[in-house]
Amino acid sequence: MVTSKNQPLGYRLLSWVLFAVSLFYRFAVALRNMLYNKSLLKTAKVPAAVISIGNITTGGTGKTPLVAWLC
Repeated sequence: MVTSKNQPLGYRLLSWVLFAVSLFYRFAVALRNMLYNKSLLKTAKVPAAVISIGNITTGGTGKTPLVAWLC
């Protein structure tokens, strides 16, 4: 079983740094969402339908062939 006591000091420090970064990111996303909800940031309307295909960070799931088939 791996616990924080078994990990090298560098890993534990990195874990805390990444945790702090994640808190900042969480705050930034919540602030952005609040600004959109209060209409302080504007959304854009486009004249065409928009279709989102898959997760942009996940590769090898067949997004490109699906988009080619749709077009």
